[in-house]
Amino acid sequence: MITSITYPIHRAIERPLHFKGLAGHYIVLAAAALIGDLLLFVLLYICRVPPWLCVLIAFTLGTASLVTARQLSRRFGAHGLEQYLAARSLPRSIRFGQRTNFIYLKTQDHGKEK
Repeated sequence: MITSITYPIHRAIERPLHFKGLAGHYIVLAAAALIGDLLLFVLLYICRVPPWLCVLIAFTLGTASLVTARQLSRRFGAHGLEQYLAARSLPRSIRFGQRTNFIYLKTQDHGKEK
């Protein structure tokens, strides 16, 4: 008797990654914020800031960064923040002060004097 090998089909292969309410690259953003928070804690501790103040600052900034990443993830989704920032960088209108840009548009040298 010959047994056939079956492989599972991964139906969610094109969906963005989700973890604890964070979608897509917001996971990396939250992880980078927490690593930066840890490095700030170490720097403050080395600079002899009182330990209770180091913990308080680190906890506050860590919580704020996670809440911000989660709000951005909820508001924009997996790719919406890049689209929002790209749309903001586009100009609303293009203005030309002279007509010469359009007069020689069909010529090969594009209006350059020889």
